[in-house]
Amino acid sequence: MSPDETDLSERVPAVPAVDTFAGPDLPPFGEDQLAYDRNEPPLSQRDGIEIRRARVRGHGITTALKQVSQQQTAGTQARDRVSAEAERTAMIDRHPHVVTVLGWSRQPWPWYAMEFLDAGSLAERGDELDVTHRLWAAYALADAVAHAHDRGVGHYDITPENVRFVPTPDGTWDAPKLIDWAGSPEGGVRRHDARSITPKYASPEMRSPADRDRIGVDSDVYQLGVVIYELLTGRLPERGDGRPDQPSRLADVPAAVDEPLRGALARDPRNRLYLRPFRDALRSAFLDAAEGDDGVSRGAARSTANTGSSAGPGESRTSVEAEDRSREAATGTAGERVAESVEPEPVVCPECGHRSASLRPGDICPECKRGYVDSVESDTVTEETALDPSTDPNAWPMYRGGPARSGSTAGTAGPTDGVRTRWHTATDAPVASSPLVVDGTVYVGGDDGSLRALRADTGAEVWRYRTDSRIRSSPAVAGDTVVVGGTDQSVHAVDVDTGEPRWTYDTGFWVLSSPAVADGTVYVGSDDFSVYALDGADGQLLWEFRADGEASASSPAVVDGTVYVACDDGNAYALDANTGAELWRFETDFVIHTTPAVTDGRVYVGSSQNRLYALDAADGSVRWTFDTEGDVHASPAVTDDAVLFGSDDGHVYAADRATGEERWRFPANDWVRSAPTVAGETAYVGSDTGSVYALDVSNGRPRWRHRVGDRVSASPAVADRTVYVGSDTGIHALDSGGT
Repeated sequence: MSPDETDLSERVPAVPAVDTFAGPDLPPFGEDQLAYDRNEPPLSQRDGIEIRRARVRGHGITTALKQVSQQQTAGTQARDRVSAEAERTAMIDRHPHVVTVLGWSRQPWPWYAMEFLDAGSLAERGDELDVTHRLWAAYALADAVAHAHDRGVGHYDITPENVRFVPTPDGTWDAPKLIDWAGSPEGGVRRHDARSITPKYASPEMRSPADRDRIGVDSDVYQLGVVIYELLTGRLPERGDGRPDQPSRLADVPAAVDEPLRGALARDPRNRLYLRPFRDALRSAFLDAAEGDDGVSRGAARSTANTGSSAGPGESRTSVEAEDRSREAATGTAGERVAESVEPEPVVCPECGHRSASLRPGDICPECKRGYVDSVESDTVTEETALDPSTDPNAWPMYRGGPARSGSTAGTAGPTDGVRTRWHTATDAPVASSPLVVDGTVYVGGDDGSLRALRADTGAEVWRYRTDSRIRSSPAVAGDTVVVGGTDQSVHAVDVDTGEPRWTYDTGFWVLSSPAVADGTVYVGSDDFSVYALDGADGQLLWEFRADGEASASSPAVVDGTVYVACDDGNAYALDANTGAELWRFETDFVIHTTPAVTDGRVYVGSSQNRLYALDAADGSVRWTFDTEGDVHASPAVTDDAVLFGSDDGHVYAADRATGEERWRFPANDWVRSAPTVAGETAYVGSDTGSVYALDVSNGRPRWRHRVGDRVSASPAVADRTVYVGSDTGIHALDSGGT
């Protein structure tokens, strides 16, 4: 709920006080406490899901019970939809204009009970509302969606049928509430199954299979715009390349809503009005109409001020808004990082003895092409070297093993000839965060909003840091600090030993990107289209680079003073690590989800074009490409002579590192969005079947397969001959067990 929501009932008497229509707050209850007549037909029934009127025993409250149909054996899709809808609605954390979930469970079958909304739908009642009631409803719905987005939940099917009213006291307007938050269980607010949309309210990218990867939060803005446009004018906006007619020319509504609505209905999602200024413009238009103003909306000027950015694509920015910073708040100038110049110590290849100060531990030697640079020439071992997996077999300090994101380690091996579950720590929500291992401790995030530290030998919890969001970012350890991102829009830094907070940095939008830490600097992307460089000591902003699309699905790689990152705008970028200045960009015209792997002067990155690219790290030119039959979501792993990666076509591939020719493929029989991890001569990778595979790097033949859960989208970490991986059921440690 926005800060100003509570004062509307005081300013406009027809607006009901929030406490008169907020959903009831009940203690937890089970399915056995719900009473309903099984002989009474359900209120609705479709696709194996039914809604029934039910009472909560002991409370006298009538609810709408949504569950898989008891008249048939529900398929997996129906069960998943009910579970996902309940979980996602509950995640929104109560908003007066979002239906309240009173209770839910997956046992004995997926179900959830929500407040009973019996005053009709917007489709049924829209015509009877006066203009001020319509404007208040429009603002209320926009505020509800903004609240949900702040918690990492998108709707993706906003229609008049999914807006229902709840009765309020006499003399006040009935209050609208948004229902049916099923969205996409797989992609959360980022992706959606385009087959389940309502076409006439869908955004252009939702209706086009070719543009499905462009679906995101801006799709909700478009759908909301269509619903409100129809509510205010009685007709749908015309589709086409031009802008829709101004609503004030079609109906007796304030002209102040014209430009905000037309901005929300821009065909290109990159040009759409952001949600918060859209919401604020609707609120101003409502108050002007309700309080008898002259019809000139205060929101029109405000939305104009907030939709643009003084820092354009490809520019760096350092100043940030202190309060309520969101995607549209993009101001400031390029920052300059001030640091003492330190001459790097040379490192040495253990195979051929080649020395170089430009290489980092974990890089493949450019001379012999065989050895991993794994030691400093002097007897002094730096903190960064001690944490690198190539030198410390008990460490995997950040996503993909280190800042180069190679996904490989020559310093240890995992189980090869047999496998067992050494321990399994169950969680209340899926674990899509990839674990890291340092000094005998496993650090991993979860969809329950927790960052956990677990003992690597037993899985026992050492500490837990809780946030108000999901953590799908993978953490990174730098010295005595753990850094991770969350869907609460923030980057969090906590003490490595205690979990006590050190600092947070608010980016204004979800941080799904996994931080890279190099030379005391934290590099991380955000869904606000920006890549950030933060001081690891205190979280202060060093620079910010604004891309043309979300920068959160891909995580930055840092090698030799250059940051490599890919974004949803279809571009792969190389940035100066000290200033954030763009060095080059490679354009694919397709969404890129993978994290670049950078070794030996090449950048390996995949895209939703079903393709893996090998780029020259110096200028972004293409060395070779490799095509598959599905999107490449899984980040690649690089070995001495091959690049391993997964595809949505259900295969794990190995491409020749020099030529891009296929070496082998392994059929995993489902999407492979878990990034492979190579330890020694074995690659470890998860799949959507819930299995972890160990594959022979030389030929792709399986050494073993071990089922750990319903889905494995996280990347495994390998340390001390153990594989650590997250799944839908928790965190798992797999070892040979002496077999």
